[in-house]
Amino acid sequence: MALSPLPPPVEPFPVPRGGSLKQFLSTRSTLQSNFYLKSLSELSLALSLQLLAEFQIRSGLPGLLKGIDYVVAAVLTAMAGKYYSMLRTLQKSDNSSNEPLTWLSPLPFSTRLLLFLKTGRSLFLAGFIAGFSGYSLCKIFTYIRLYLGYNLFALKPVNILYASLYTGGFMALISNVRYTVLQVKVEPFIERYTSGGVMRILIFGVRCGNGFLGSWIAIWGMRFFGVQSK
Repeated sequence: MALSPLPPPVEPFPVPRGGSLKQFLSTRSTLQSNFYLKSLSELSLALSLQLLAEFQIRSGLPGLLKGIDYVVAAVLTAMAGKYYSMLRTLQKSDNSSNEPLTWLSPLPFSTRLLLFLKTGRSLFLAGFIAGFSGYSLCKIFTYIRLYLGYNLFALKPVNILYASLYTGGFMALISNVRYTVLQVKVEPFIERYTSGGVMRILIFGVRCGNGFLGSWIAIWGMRFFGVQSK
C-alpha cells in the first residue's frame, strides 16, 4: 500500500522574541491580503461589538453599569484575545510558499488534528493570560474605587482563575474554529469574486458577524458555567 507524502513541516509563527514587532507584522502580512486593514478592523470591532453585546445582554445602560467590572474585563480580554486569534490561526510552512497552513489544509487527518491542537494550545495560553490580566486589572480598579468610597454599583467578584480558564478554553476551541474558517474559507471566497468597495464592505460585514457571535457565545458560556452572574 502506497504511503501518502509527508506534509511540509509547520513553523509555529509566534511573535519572534529576538525580532522587532515591525518585522513580525511584515512577515505575517505575507500570509493574508489586506492584513493591516483587517488588523485595524479587528481591534475596533472587538471594542465596539463587545460593548454592544454587553449592552444588549444586560438590558441597557443600567445593567451595563451594574456589572461594569465584568464589562471592562470583557472588553480588554476581547481585544487581546480576538486579535491574537486572528494572528495565530494562520501558520506558515518552511517552504517558499505564502499559502497559510491550517487544520483546514488538504492534509492527512492526523496532521490536521495535530495542527488544531497545536494552535489550540497557543490560543489557550494566550486566552488564559488575557483573561487573568483583564480580570485582575478590573479587580484592582474595584478595590481602588471601594477604598476611595465610590461604591456606586452592586458588584459581585469574579473568580479570576475560573474566568481565565474559561477564556483560554473558549479561544482554544471556539475562536480556533471561527477565525480559521473566516480567514481560510470565507474571506478568500469574497476576495476571489469581488473587489474594491464591495469587497471591503463584505469583509467588514462578515468580521462584524464573527465578532458579535464570539462575544455573545463568550458571555452566554460564562453565565452557563457559573463563572459570571446574570
